[in-house]
Amino acid sequence: MSAKKWSWRALTAADVPLVYGLICEIEAADEAPVRTSRNEVYSYFSPSHIWRAQGAWVGEELIAFGLARVPRDGYATSPITLSGGVSTAWRLLGLGSELMNRQLEAAQNVAADAQITDPRVILYVESGEEDLRNIAQLLDFTQLTSFVQLRRELHSVEELAQPSQYISVAPVSSDWVEQMRKAHNRVLSDLPTWSKMDADAWDSFLNTLEKDWCFVAIDNFGDRPRLAGYLLASRYESPDESEPTLEGYVEEIVVLPEWRGKRVSTGMLSTAINAMAKSDVDYIGIDITIPPGVDIEDSEQVVMFEHFGFVRVAETLILGRDL
Repeated sequence: MSAKKWSWRALTAADVPLVYGLICEIEAADEAPVRTSRNEVYSYFSPSHIWRAQGAWVGEELIAFGLARVPRDGYATSPITLSGGVSTAWRLLGLGSELMNRQLEAAQNVAADAQITDPRVILYVESGEEDLRNIAQLLDFTQLTSFVQLRRELHSVEELAQPSQYISVAPVSSDWVEQMRKAHNRVLSDLPTWSKMDADAWDSFLNTLEKDWCFVAIDNFGDRPRLAGYLLASRYESPDESEPTLEGYVEEIVVLPEWRGKRVSTGMLSTAINAMAKSDVDYIGIDITIPPGVDIEDSEQVVMFEHFGFVRVAETLILGRDL
């Protein structure tokens, strides 16, 4: 097989079936513990993002794809995310390196379209993807952080774990939406994979979630209730049509500093697990961010989730660089 039989052209939403097929092939060959759904691939080409997509073709066969995108809401402070993949039959031929360089060019175009003055790019590298990591390091990417993916089966409703005295867990209501947004910006926005959200971006994000699985923790001590934390979750349906599964995914679990150590996370997670179990969810998953220099074994969140029966299924590095 020659090292240069492919040609490049832009991808559009009309190419989603081919992109999805290639992703399924790659994930099956790599034995990925978590698989991408068809709806996720459609979301890559959503008008909610500014994006550039491209594919490498041999005739009518798509053998590699790349995507650079940034949310339209809050793009000024958001990094541009790079994603893509190469068919297993076309690896080790220089295609991955060529794709990465083209991705950086595409990110420059996205930054220009979005008028981002100090653009940054981030790249997710799964454990075992040493070739991708080596290519990225040669292009001056450095590790920003990592996260560990945890997952557990759901069988039945369990006994609820209770937070500390005066703290109650309740479904998210409109009364708490703005305080949740401020908590998100206060607690998460300094992490490399998160960014501050304005009210419109926050509302758009909340509209993607499974509302019956989202909860707030309220401190009822004193004259005025106060937000102690919140948990947000979404629905994920397995792309495997022969063995369909319904999964819940914890998008965010935030406890404000003043209430840490008061079993707030435990109370919210227990409530969310039971809500999902009542909806006949097969699995629940979450990604836990591990700051640089911190060992996974020392992560309090990982310990808490493992206490609830979660097991580690993968670890992902987050690499980044300025453009």
